[in-house]
Amino acid sequence: MFDNISSPEFIREYGEPIDQDNNKAYDYYYWKGGLKTASINTDEDKGKIMRLIISSTDDAQFENSLQTSKGIKLGSKKADVLSKYGDHYYKSYEQGADIIGYIDHKRNITLEFWCVPGGRVAEIRLDDADVI
Repeated sequence: MFDNISSPEFIREYGEPIDQDNNKAYDYYYWKGGLKTASINTDEDKGKIMRLIISSTDDAQFENSLQTSKGIKLGSKKADVLSKYGDHYYKSYEQGADIIGYIDHKRNITLEFWCVPGGRVAEIRLDDADVI
């Protein structure tokens, strides 16, 4: 499911990272097209992607061509998320965003849609459920 930032397929698709932030748990990389990843920074799993984030580029809040397999992208309406992904979700609120999250227990992943006031998706996160 999650790739490694050093894999030939990932490099072919996204090239070299534009920028990097590190913290104690993960290395965060910024890639072309508004993709951000968090990857393991130690041991044999170094580089394994644990989080994918689709966010806006520069000053255009909803500009990004990346989307989910069900066609949800930045700027999509919250109602569209609920229509495509269903009513079995959790809610959270963080950093001024109304968050709608779905858990896939079989694949051990979560998919979150961060909505800004006005009900539009401003960020999409796909996480390994073990991300801290």
